Amino acid sequence: MSIQRTLITSVSSGSGASMLEILTQSPEPPERRPPLLFVHGSFHGAWCWSERFMPYFAERGYRTFAVSLRGHGGSEGSGDLDAYALEDYVDDVGAAAASLEEPPVLVGHSLGGAIVQKYMTRSDRRCRGAVLMASPPPQGASTAAVLCALAHPLVYGRLVAFNAGWSARAPRDLFFSKRMDRAKADACIGRFRRQSRRVFADFKYFHIDAPGEPSLPMLVVCARGDKFLRLTSAHETARFYGGAIRVISGPAHDMMLDDGWQLAAGEIASWLSAVEERGGFDPGPRRADGGQPG
Repeated sequence: MSIQRTLITSVSSGSGASMLEILTQSPEPPERRPPLLFVHGSFHGAWCWSERFMPYFAERGYRTFAVSLRGHGGSEGSGDLDAYALEDYVDDVGAAAASLEEPPVLVGHSLGGAIVQKYMTRSDRRCRGAVLMASPPPQGASTAAVLCALAHPLVYGRLVAFNAGWSARAPRDLFFSKRMDRAKADACIGRFRRQSRRVFADFKYFHIDAPGEPSLPMLVVCARGDKFLRLTSAHETARFYGGAIRVISGPAHDMMLDDGWQLAAGEIASWLSAVEERGGFDPGPRRADGGQPG
């Protein structure tokens, strides 16, 4: 069950072609459960899923995949980062989903959740459902950004400085709880890379007018300790999509890496099993070539 790394090609109408990193971890023996495609948020890469979430779900019978969006992780394009728009990342998720043998359940964190929401409105979407972790509501992230800046002006200012290139490190306190081992948190922060300034602007003002049709199973997961996202926003998202919501205590924004990550993973695993038991994940069409990323 070791993690494998492959590259696929993503072609965006806005920024052209880019080679994307895909991390894969599959159960042994394989089980007939829906594949999971993890989508990271700002500053992260596919690596943020590989330490905890991918092994956790692979052990429970899921084929797990994580994509590094262009300019992030092991994907190409870091030199052109500020040229990328949010729609380029949506194209990347579409390319990753299309590379899998079967339509996946998408799991998006923060900005990744916004990208997943945008992708699910496309008529050619290829997915069975979605999990939104610490994700902005369909009305955008501008309110969340303002409230975070007002409540935590110093650390938010340090985040802006990091993304502008004025500071070498992002603020640990915005992403991790005080319970998180400091050395582990610093190791994660050390892997952060800045986000496209254009995507930063798109992220604040993205908007979903209506859920994609037909509706798909959706779970919203939020953490009480998240300094970026209000619980009311998470509830708004769940109502908008008619989805389920789970609120966890302990982890902060980076709930897939923080101390207590098992709480978030456990809630997602329980929801996936419940939807599977009632036949709620339409398998959709398989790829004609039966291929995997590569």
